[in-house]
Amino acid sequence: MPAEALQIDPQTQARLQEIVGRESRSLLLYIGDAYPWTTARHSETLAGLQKLVPEERAAINALGRVLARRRIPPPPLGHYPARFTNYNFVALDYLLPRLVAAQKETIAQLQKDIPAIHNAEGQAEAE
Repeated sequence: MPAEALQIDPQTQARLQEIVGRESRSLLLYIGDAYPWTTARHSETLAGLQKLVPEERAAINALGRVLARRRIPPPPLGHYPARFTNYNFVALDYLLPRLVAAQKETIAQLQKDIPAIHNAEGQAEAE
């Protein structure tokens, strides 16, 4: 990898760390351990949701590896927001609209973040 490809300016570094920290504590990842309740009739919907969680984790980990390859420390992850405990053991029908809204907010924030990332690899992973 060329030396210039390894360089990440301080603003991009901070933005990538912010994204990794924020996305590591998303509602989708929290729900992966929250066991939403549903009937057998909606078990496919639950299975689809459960498939998204490891995909989301893998994407965040890939962005974290961009930082690690450049010896940039990961951000402190801290705890999930306390408000997420409202989603423990709730019905999937109740949860889905809230999760969709949270994901739309996440996408909107990422779309704002991407132009501020001045590193091709970091930008590609964020996308």
